[in-house]
Amino acid sequence: MTVIDTSALSRFIMREQDWKGVIPYLDPKAVPYTVELAFTEATNVIGKYIIKHLIDTQEGMEFFNDLLAIYESQIIVIEENMKYASSALSIGITYNIPVYDSLFLAQAQHHNTTLVTCDAKQANIADELKIPVELI
Repeated sequence: MTVIDTSALSRFIMREQDWKGVIPYLDPKAVPYTVELAFTEATNVIGKYIIKHLIDTQEGMEFFNDLLAIYESQIIVIEENMKYASSALSIGITYNIPVYDSLFLAQAQHHNTTLVTCDAKQANIADELKIPVELI
């Protein structure tokens, strides 16, 4: 089991540098988890790419359809944000980071599992919290 944060999910969806490094963590045998916010944030990433003219709308919709396929296939176990809101708030206050980033740390901590991230700051905080982390 692992927890996939938005940075890793978005890197995979958008085919950003080193995106293939996320693939092993999306294997259903690895039992990937995330919070529902990851899909909203990944959708926002797609929108930003379109707005900044890094991709056109048609390509953005293709990326969104890929994201939707992952969501609907239930490859990733998706838990409600509020399940971890209290712990995330505490982590956010302690480490001066947004609650939306802390949710993934709280989820990994709750399940005593590895956090998969592309965010170095997130990885450093995971280390401080004694959460196993894979920085891609």
